[in-house]
Amino acid sequence: MRKFSTLIIVFIFLISCQPEEIAAPVADSNSQHPQSTASLAIEVDNIAQLKNMKIPSKEHNLVNVLGYHQPGDGGGGTFMWKEASVKAPDKGTSIASRFREKGRWIRIFKDGINVKWFGAKGNGTSDDFPALNSAFLYGERNSVDVFIPAGKYMILSGQSSTTGFELNQPSNFSISGETGTTLSTPLGEKGGFKIFYLKYGGENLNIKNISFENTQNFPRHRTTAIQTIQGGGEPLRNLSISNCSFSGFTTAILPNGTEDLVITNNKFFAPNGRDSALENRDPAVFIWLHSNTNGKTVNTTIRDCYAEGYSGGDIMSTVTQEPFDGFLYGMGNGVIVQNNKIRKMGYEAIFLQPNSEFVSSAQKNPVIITNNDIGFEWMGRMKDHRTYGIRVDDSAVQIKENRIENATFGVLIYGYDYSFEFSDLEIQNNSIETTAAHGYNPRAVFVQGNRTKPVRNIRIANNSISLKGSSLSNNSELFFVADVTSGIIADNNFEIEAGKNGHELSLVGFDRQNSDFCLYANKGTGDFDRVYSELKPSGNTNFVFDPGECKQ
Repeated sequence: MRKFSTLIIVFIFLISCQPEEIAAPVADSNSQHPQSTASLAIEVDNIAQLKNMKIPSKEHNLVNVLGYHQPGDGGGGTFMWKEASVKAPDKGTSIASRFREKGRWIRIFKDGINVKWFGAKGNGTSDDFPALNSAFLYGERNSVDVFIPAGKYMILSGQSSTTGFELNQPSNFSISGETGTTLSTPLGEKGGFKIFYLKYGGENLNIKNISFENTQNFPRHRTTAIQTIQGGGEPLRNLSISNCSFSGFTTAILPNGTEDLVITNNKFFAPNGRDSALENRDPAVFIWLHSNTNGKTVNTTIRDCYAEGYSGGDIMSTVTQEPFDGFLYGMGNGVIVQNNKIRKMGYEAIFLQPNSEFVSSAQKNPVIITNNDIGFEWMGRMKDHRTYGIRVDDSAVQIKENRIENATFGVLIYGYDYSFEFSDLEIQNNSIETTAAHGYNPRAVFVQGNRTKPVRNIRIANNSISLKGSSLSNNSELFFVADVTSGIIADNNFEIEAGKNGHELSLVGFDRQNSDFCLYANKGTGDFDRVYSELKPSGNTNFVFDPGECKQ
């Protein structure tokens, strides 16, 4: 018995030498149930009892708390009384006594924290906002990982009518869940609501393994799961969002001021029966890359995601009658979009625009869109409209090895509305299926430059084109080029749907000021009378049809 008492004294002495916040490696932060402390002499059922218990006569007494609200709920742990502590109570790691202004019960743990330590229930009915907010603020202020165990955590209140969890300059920690972890809110009717609002810079934040859910099936205002905003000229650097799902938001992720953002292995689902916020005056897109005076978003990677733009049984809106607008929208500088599967969008699946501050600048990085699988589907009550697979109005663009199905326009580069020159565009090795089913002449590739500053240096090569639809008209162009100088259209293969006899197809339609073009080795099969593959209308000059004479 004397030997056992000596060991206890030694253990308490060692504990007293530890820092206040992390006293000993007793609890596992990624577990709902702390490590067993059966050898401790004092046990209480919950945090309320800990607050109300008699103050120990000696410092460093340990108490085993069996749960936050009740035993076994995952919020318990081991606490030590620190007589001299004046640390602010935080509901989870520092607990004040009812009987003392000075002194705190300090949770013993190592590594990360668990939201259930702060009172979160995850039962799908209780308002978990206050507990989650306390845990996230602790993680932000101390750069400590935050773990959210499986469960549905309801966000029924917030710091304001539009902001959920507001983190200022979050850095060097992660917020992560596991299979079955859901953050859910019914606040879609509050305009501009966002679950996470990440402000004023920061770096190295990871958000992963969380299902974000907005339960408003017919949101009339923008609702966002994760939004960032730059502060003091400093962007949020190295933000990673991975293995999450987003359901019911009009904009799931809205970065405004990020560098080196990575969005990978996520799933996106539209609100049921609804297309866009504010009756299509505010685009409904899953990822919206913002760059403006509040912050510039550069070097974004979006990879291995799945997006579905319509999740309902029938379109409820009687005004717009459309599915979700698109998967990705915004300003592209250094954007990589790779290996994503995109379905049931209403307009452009991918639409990137230039940021004028980066045009002809050393800061301008290429836009690379590769290996994406894009498909459009016709749903009941949809209005007739054009669909665009990939649209990028920018320079230094590579669109390669994508599969685009059932689109009116496969790839679109449209510089007409801009006052500066686009250049260096590659559209290669794509499989593009265009359709005329909705009354529009389909085009696999459409490149439109500015009349005073034509697009320069394009290459459209090695694409496989399939043209389908019951209303094909004569002189439909698979490729349409206007106000473009110095380009190559070569080695493309096309096929016209069987049974559409008698069409005269223009492989390439040239309009206005085009020059220095090289066309060769484009081949087609199907039902058509003639192909105007060497069409040279008035105003277009310096066309070459011999590959040996082309400038490669």
